[in-house]
Amino acid sequence: MNGPAAAAWLSKESVARLESMLEIARKGKKTEVQALGMSDRLEVLRMRLLLKGDINKPLDGRGYYAKLVSSGWVTSTSDMKRVKVQVEPSKTRATVMYKSPYQVEGVMGYWVFEDGAWKEDQVLDRQMQDASLRAAAQEERKSENDYLLWVLGEQLEMKIPATVWDPPR
Repeated sequence: MNGPAAAAWLSKESVARLESMLEIARKGKKTEVQALGMSDRLEVLRMRLLLKGDINKPLDGRGYYAKLVSSGWVTSTSDMKRVKVQVEPSKTRATVMYKSPYQVEGVMGYWVFEDGAWKEDQVLDRQMQDASLRAAAQEERKSENDYLLWVLGEQLEMKIPATVWDPPR
């Protein structure tokens, strides 16, 4: 996948959020990270695990997202079928339901009209993910933090060290 092309579709607010998460991933203490919403905690931990020794190298929000897409950590909706599109009356926000032949359930995408084009709104998406992650943690009878470590462990196929909560040295 073309990471830089996918990153060009991010809204300004989405890029700013990723840059804020990068800063926390670089310097945030355990208590600061654990005070974030679940999806932001997950993002910070993922940044620490994926970027490892490169975490302090210059990288902005678009660059990080491009790296995620290029490495296959984030998939594109370009090969998915749009099954429902809902545009708000203001014509500045849209919600799209995507369906992949490989998925049982659909995937929601949130978009904002900015600078004459539709851009992906990951900020609203993260708010929706927080509710879903909390419900999943409760269903699994795990604390939020234990659930996030379990999710990352499954995704990376490794045991996640407890030190991931601490800033890199």
